[in-house]
Amino acid sequence: MEEYHFNLAKLYENKGLINEAVSPYKEALKLNHRFFEAHYHLGELYTRIENYGKAISEFEKTLKIKSNSGKTYFMLGVNFIKAGDKEKAIWNLQKALQYASSEKDRKGIESILSKLRSIPR
Repeated sequence: MEEYHFNLAKLYENKGLINEAVSPYKEALKLNHRFFEAHYHLGELYTRIENYGKAISEFEKTLKIKSNSGKTYFMLGVNFIKAGDKEKAIWNLQKALQYASSEKDRKGIESILSKLRSIPR
């Protein structure tokens, strides 16, 4: 049943109905609180609507399910940048770098880290 809610949320999301997608993701998570993709997509939605605190919370939940998710560490890094926490952003991006699956991803993360480190405190 959680797949139904997840797919409904994806449908809303694909149609650009971001706010409408939040509720079905939450319903899917009520049925299965360890549903990695639902937490991850909900985190992405919160990022898109600039609710960085909720996005961070969802991405942290995904790490409790799958602790080696490079894409989750990357999204945490992005959200901490947007929330103004440079140190946590750097830490999460360094973790994302450890799990990066391609050279292109590694170079992109290294570029972001370099820019972040050059910003004075």
